[in-house]
Amino acid sequence: MNAASYVNDFYEAIKTHNEFFPEEPLDLDSYRKISDEPVTERDVDHVSELANQYIHTVIEICNKTVGKKGYTSTCHFMADIHRRFLIEKGIKPEEISLTVGEVHFQQKPMYDTSKSIIKDVIDDSSLPLKLHCWLTYKNRYIIDPALQFNMVRREILKESDLSGNSLVLALGDGYSSMTCSWANQLRYEPMLIDNEFFFRTQEVPIEYLALTQEFKCLDAKAREYIEGGKRIVSDKMNYLKRVSDSYKRAHAQRNLGRNDPCWCGSGLKFKKCHGKN
Repeated sequence: MNAASYVNDFYEAIKTHNEFFPEEPLDLDSYRKISDEPVTERDVDHVSELANQYIHTVIEICNKTVGKKGYTSTCHFMADIHRRFLIEKGIKPEEISLTVGEVHFQQKPMYDTSKSIIKDVIDDSSLPLKLHCWLTYKNRYIIDPALQFNMVRREILKESDLSGNSLVLALGDGYSSMTCSWANQLRYEPMLIDNEFFFRTQEVPIEYLALTQEFKCLDAKAREYIEGGKRIVSDKMNYLKRVSDSYKRAHAQRNLGRNDPCWCGSGLKFKKCHGKN
């Protein structure tokens, strides 16, 4: 992977964020300063090892909630939850960025995504995620907890090809956490930097709540979003209950005689209860 090319694409992805979300601008100069900071392979090894430790917890909890699908097909979930975990473990928030874009394998795009497709997904969360999400460490190292599972799903890899000790892919300029030949045939193309991408495009699933509660890495914005989601669900449930009760009432009134027990279960005759009017 060419680090200089990736960093340039990363900067363009920051500009795209500011274009999409002008009310939430990212400071490009601050990111440029991060690029100037020295980083060693030992630093990247540390981040990669932390992510690899965590992914087994993700898999375990997903299996208890939604099954394998919860972590094999939701790259934005995987990227978001790993970012929060890494910050909890001491990685500075500004050093680890949720990145959205394209992955090329053997010089072919895996997702056929574009800036316009990403914007459409943000505007309409019902659209399929025709894109990929990963983490960028210090603007130039890739931490990807989901790609290998997606490659298995696409039958590029076999499940037996996955290493239980190294499920998270880390790539950089001359650096790879894996010795496998296919890792060298990948090229990542950042198109959007957005640490809130998961919340913009996804109703919060049960496995997210389980993981964030376990590691207490739920920030204020996430809590606000989840509470809002709970209110929406509650409102929907109350509405459906009202509709259901109305239907039961209308159906019962058509079929009950005046001296039959009322449909509501009060024990009174229909004519003395809901049949009064």
